[in-house]
Amino acid sequence: MAQTPQLSTRGKILQRIGIPDGLITLALTRLTINTGYRLVYPFLPVFARSLGISLQSAANIVSLRSFVGIFGPALGSLVDILDRKTAMFIGTSLAIFGFLATSIVPTMSGFIIGLLLIAAAKAIFDPAVLAYLGDHISYERRGRAIAISEFSWSTASLIGIPLVGMLIAAGTWRTPWPILAAAVLLLTFLIYRNVDTKKRQVQSQKLTKVLSELLSRPGIAAAMVFTFLICVSNQIIYVVYGAWMEDSFGLSIAQIGAATMVLGAAEVMGEGGVALITDRIGKQLAVVLGITVSILGAVCIIFLQYGLLGSLIGLFLFYIGFEFALVSLFPMITEMVPLARGTAAAVVIASLELGHAIGAVLAPGLYYLGLNTSLVLSIGLNLIALLIFQLGVRRLFIQNVSPVQGD
Repeated sequence: MAQTPQLSTRGKILQRIGIPDGLITLALTRLTINTGYRLVYPFLPVFARSLGISLQSAANIVSLRSFVGIFGPALGSLVDILDRKTAMFIGTSLAIFGFLATSIVPTMSGFIIGLLLIAAAKAIFDPAVLAYLGDHISYERRGRAIAISEFSWSTASLIGIPLVGMLIAAGTWRTPWPILAAAVLLLTFLIYRNVDTKKRQVQSQKLTKVLSELLSRPGIAAAMVFTFLICVSNQIIYVVYGAWMEDSFGLSIAQIGAATMVLGAAEVMGEGGVALITDRIGKQLAVVLGITVSILGAVCIIFLQYGLLGSLIGLFLFYIGFEFALVSLFPMITEMVPLARGTAAAVVIASLELGHAIGAVLAPGLYYLGLNTSLVLSIGLNLIALLIFQLGVRRLFIQNVSPVQGD
């Protein structure tokens, strides 16, 4: 009984600084799922050899995850049709089954099923977390809370993947998967205990009501196009930066890995920047600022690409600006359609995934024409995205959201 006042005081302190009960648990859960989602990229050759397939075949399997993005809005709508916590449990259950399938069925079929289940888990769990934060955090403070949750993406690369590498080195390619499953199972129990959705219960909605609410807000469509364009812009550089570093500066694989730390640092600092200043300067200004910095980074690469230091500085600006803009956008999305927060987040995330997929397809051909071709197209896409944001997202947001929140 003596612990209750302490927990209550702790909860009030966390709420005062913009951190709702359970946010750390949710962030750790996203970190674990994101680790399972991202680890296939650096360790793809290991998986290919272990499964007895070519590297190209393994890459094609990974690309199948893009198809989950097609069903992302349908999966994300469960967040609004059901209650938030139930949607979270569905997401974590899919992740657990995905991790176990990859380990227990060590075949190409098991690998495919596991990756698709993990992708489906993200398609449900991520919108559920964003919707939960939209329900429980005032718009004025929401940027910080969402940024804390989004740290799970960068830390999956900086912390989760190195730990997975150690597990694979100590065991086999199958070793990390059951450990990730056990971690998500434990975190699901902590979500049950720590995440309180009763304080501000949101009524479950019928699918027709959810779709009606979503379609009545044209700002969401503009946000989808904006997100798609900046993700294509980002991906056409991200996919080929390793080849560019090798071709231009003769970097080894280890040196390219070290250079990748610059991008990891940009992700972390971009998310940290959202936590520190987005709520203060306003989400709309933050998005514009982020894209402007990203454009500046691409311009720097054009003029400084013949020197390694200048190139890394340009890459850092390019990625920190992108990450800052994207994470600053999410609080706006969670406020544009209050009765369909989960579905709104899901359709924007689906446009993000589609942008990444299209960008990945375009990147090699553009790079063949020269890095400057990719950079000029990236700048052009970002400028179009800024125009859509100003005339579509920002204007419609101000019209549909109260002046007090239209920062």
